[in-house]
Amino acid sequence: MLLFQVLQNPLLAIGFFAGIILALTIHEYAHAWAAVRAGDLTPKLAGRLTLNPLAHLDPMGTVFLLLAGFGWGKPVPINPFNLPNPQKSQALISLAGPFSNILLAVLIAIPIRLFNLDIISHTILNSQIIMVLQMIVEINLLLAVFNLIPIPPLDGSKVLFAFTSQETQVSIERIGPFILFGLLFVSFFTPFNIFSLTILPIIQYLNYLVTAFPFS
Repeated sequence: MLLFQVLQNPLLAIGFFAGIILALTIHEYAHAWAAVRAGDLTPKLAGRLTLNPLAHLDPMGTVFLLLAGFGWGKPVPINPFNLPNPQKSQALISLAGPFSNILLAVLIAIPIRLFNLDIISHTILNSQIIMVLQMIVEINLLLAVFNLIPIPPLDGSKVLFAFTSQETQVSIERIGPFILFGLLFVSFFTPFNIFSLTILPIIQYLNYLVTAFPFS
């Protein structure tokens, strides 16, 4: 759901911005929590073990999420030397972010399911609230699936690195951001939207799986 669409409805606009802030905050907090649990106190010392959105929002990542439907938060600092098994631990820490968004989407989908089963009365206000909740579910699924792409600096790259050599990691980290922004450029400024062809079907399936509503 694009920004110009939701701005036509004040309630949807409020829900859209609140949903983005909530999704990004939970995502980055989950990274920090997982790192601390794994033995690295760096995120806590950096003030990232908090649910304060101001500590987690990345300006560029937030703009992309507003305009394009996918984005990222401010990276959580991690010191791999504090981790017992750096490659495995970093992969798990990275997965914590997308997993937290999927979990949040499932929880928020509960009232949507109840509404769909006629357990909640179908008033105009309730319908509007369900639309807001549906939008928040979509935002969380978008953030989760996009960040699982195995291209640096996205979370999926750390999972990929758990199965690659140090030399391969260094090479991928150097060119990863250029590949990512190249894909973004192609998707935004050419008729060939790579992300719509690859991750959108996954998001649509997950959305229907948790809400039984079509992706908007």
